[in-house]
Amino acid sequence: MADLDKYNIEAFYTALTRREVARQHQFRITHINPGFDGAIDGIDDFETKLYVESTTLPGRSITNQALNYHGLEFNLPGNAKYESSSAWEVVFRMDQNLNIRRIFEDWSFAVFNDRKASGSITRSNGSYLTMTHFDQQGMFTSQYTFWGIYPQTVGALTYNIGTDGEVVTMPVTFAFHYWNRKNIDNDIDTENASQTSQDFESDSEAPIASFNAPGGNLAFDAE
Repeated sequence: MADLDKYNIEAFYTALTRREVARQHQFRITHINPGFDGAIDGIDDFETKLYVESTTLPGRSITNQALNYHGLEFNLPGNAKYESSSAWEVVFRMDQNLNIRRIFEDWSFAVFNDRKASGSITRSNGSYLTMTHFDQQGMFTSQYTFWGIYPQTVGALTYNIGTDGEVVTMPVTFAFHYWNRKNIDNDIDTENASQTSQDFESDSEAPIASFNAPGGNLAFDAE
């Protein structure tokens, strides 16, 4: 049998039925925490997170450091960079009363209020946003938590009397320090779980700590 024969249609179909494929709709934003004193009404409400329309999962890269010796260039790994960490966009559908717009305006002013020259400009790991992914059966599979997050830009709303009633959307551009990935034990109540940065140690350290959530236990295992 030729080496390529094992890469046949039957093998692909077997893998496909076991692993499936990721679909673009298989995500939700499940936690938003500004991480400072003073409540922003509605920021982590279930309905606010339901109105998320689209986003991306940012990449991670390691910078390359070139070292030249006797005319031969060696490539060595440098520091890590989290792509889009200064400009990560999440698009929200806009509710009729512009409550979601108000929520992110309030958060923006809480970070820095130009009228008072005050705000919470130092971000800690108490500030985070969590993106959760799920499978074809609707079971959560993994979480990416973005630490030190804040709304860098509350985007414009577009209006046009001449359209056919298109839904208004609002892009919010976030900045964050870094993200962590955790795999999920599916027997959980993800919506009502609370977390701190201490619950998200390095993925290279296993086993990962777990924490209690109403209706179940949220446990993570690194790959």
